[in-house]
Amino acid sequence: MKGGKSYPEIDAELPVGKSQRRVSDLVVAREEVFDQTRVRSDRMALAVEISSSSESALRDHSIKAGEHAANGIAHYWVIDRQMNSPSASTTKAACQL
Repeated sequence: MKGGKSYPEIDAELPVGKSQRRVSDLVVAREEVFDQTRVRSDRMALAVEISSSSESALRDHSIKAGEHAANGIAHYWVIDRQMNSPSASTTKAACQL
């Protein structure tokens, strides 16, 4: 994605799935979303979650990963602070970017 920029804690609109909105710890999206409080999933290249508890990690690795993939977000990373190890998911949409 040319012209991408990182945005901390911006609302992500996820039209597919149980939750229509998620707030990731960090999102990389096109620069033109700079002044918005929300970003559509089709404008996101990367969503990052930082898990602070085992409950948070379970939700981030299972539920949120599936929601992000269903909405075509190419890359989804989870940084698990308890394990000190990042994990990354790449969806099928990544091949089409």
